[in-house]
Amino acid sequence: MLDTISFGYWLRRRRKALDLTQAALAQQVGCAVDTIKKIETDVRRPSQQLAERLADCLQVPPEERAVFLQAARAERSTYRLSVSTQPVDPSAEQSDRLAPDISAAILEREIYIKALMDLLQEAAARQGSMVFLGGEAGVGKTTLVRACCAAAQTRARLLIGACDPLSTPRPLGPLVDIAALGDGELQRLLDDMGQRDRVFRLFLAELQAGQQPALVVFEDVHWADEATLDRSDSWVAASRRRVPS
Repeated sequence: MLDTISFGYWLRRRRKALDLTQAALAQQVGCAVDTIKKIETDVRRPSQQLAERLADCLQVPPEERAVFLQAARAERSTYRLSVSTQPVDPSAEQSDRLAPDISAAILEREIYIKALMDLLQEAAARQGSMVFLGGEAGVGKTTLVRACCAAAQTRARLLIGACDPLSTPRPLGPLVDIAALGDGELQRLLDDMGQRDRVFRLFLAELQAGQQPALVVFEDVHWADEATLDRSDSWVAASRRRVPS
C-alpha cells in the first residue's frame, strides 16, 4: 500500500482492475461521466450517497469500506486502502453487471494475443521487447491487456504500474506501484529521488530475478512523467542485452 496516492488515483486503479470504463461506472452509480472524470483527477469529491454507490460497484472489501467512505469525503488518508495492481475477479453474483465477457470482448483480436505471447516466449530466451498498445477510448485496450495477463500468469511474473492523469504526475509513477508489491528496497530508493540510477539498476535486478520472464505493464503511458519516458528506452535496451522481460 502507498501513503502518497490520491483518492482519485485509487478510484481509477480500482475501476481499471474491474475492467470498467468511466462511462460504465458512471452508468452503474447513476452519475454523469464527467463526474467520474473529475473525481478521478481530484477536481471534486463524491457526495456521501455517491461514495456509498461507488463502494458497492467497486466491490470495496467490507473491512475497507469505512476507510473508503472517509477517504472519499477527504476525512481520512487513502493509505489504508489496498491499491489495485492486478485485475479483480468480480464475485459470481456481480460478474454480469460489473465485468464484460472477456472472451466476447476480444473476438477478432486473437492475433494480437498470439503475437504478444510469442514475444513473451522470446523474452524467456532473454530477448525482451517493448510493445505500445494504442487506440481510441473504449475500444478495449484494457480488456486486451487483461486477457494477455491472464494468458501469461502461469508463464511470467506480472509487474503492473500506472501513470497519473495529473498536471504534475508522480516521478516514476509506475515503479512506485510495482515497488508497493516488493520487499521495500525499491520503495526506499524511490523515496530518495536523488538515487534514480540505483532505482534503475534495482529494477533491472528485479526483472532478472527468478526463472520466469517478467511481463511489465505500464498503464496510460500518455500521462507518463519525463523520468519514466527517459528510462523506458534504457530499460528496453538493457532487456535485449541481458534481461528476460
